Amino acid sequence: MRATRSDLGPRAAALALALGVGVAVAGCFERDVDTSPFRISVTLASGAPVAGAVAEATLFELRGTAAVAGETTLVVSGAVRRDPPVSGTDTPIGDVTITFDRTAAPQAAFPARLSGQPVLVEFLADPASRGPKREPLLVPGLRVATGTTFLTYEFLLGEATYQRTSGLPAIPVPIGPIYLDEDVPSFEVVSDWIDLEPAECGLVYLDLLHVLGAEGATLRRGQTHQLVVGSRPDPWNVLHVLSWHRKGACDDQASAWTQLVAWR
Repeated sequence: MRATRSDLGPRAAALALALGVGVAVAGCFERDVDTSPFRISVTLASGAPVAGAVAEATLFELRGTAAVAGETTLVVSGAVRRDPPVSGTDTPIGDVTITFDRTAAPQAAFPARLSGQPVLVEFLADPASRGPKREPLLVPGLRVATGTTFLTYEFLLGEATYQRTSGLPAIPVPIGPIYLDEDVPSFEVVSDWIDLEPAECGLVYLDLLHVLGAEGATLRRGQTHQLVVGSRPDPWNVLHVLSWHRKGACDDQASAWTQLVAWR
């Protein structure tokens, strides 16, 4: 069943919640919320992952010249890895190819204007990162900036089953600001405990995405919002693909999920 704030008063919402719990307990649901990961891939010319066999969550910083080989494929030519990020040593690693699956967000695409531009690519590699069916997803977060001395961000993409202590989904690094001076939006996943679905492993609550700032907004799944961040006049387009958390658990189902994309 499904309940929304717009058509339910407090009593009706409480009744809907009670009925949802009863249905979930009484029945066996063989479906779950339809969730399609981006499956972000960052690979060397050999096909091996740039991250290699990382033992723990590691932030990578790559620089090179971009070529948009397809709407979901970005090639960084002559890439160097800076380790540690910001102030480390540059190591040449050759061409790098970045891809993602946009089944969940057909409008997501690398901006065509990236071609020929010097770019900075930041991504997190985490061997503990998992998808909605607890499948390995090595890269939960990625963002791309253009420029050399003055950086300005163009694109960000992220998904994760990370949870806050409250049980709500956590935004994956490096989707929001890391060093506090980037011209990217800030985000937070919240819940109104209204929009819910009974599923195979217990009730699933469809959560909201707060886009923070002077032009902030609260987005349900599938909603888009525009806002200006920093000195650039062209706005960010933020798409909240999907966020949820569940009450109940199965061995092969995650307890939380969030997924979003933003571009200029």
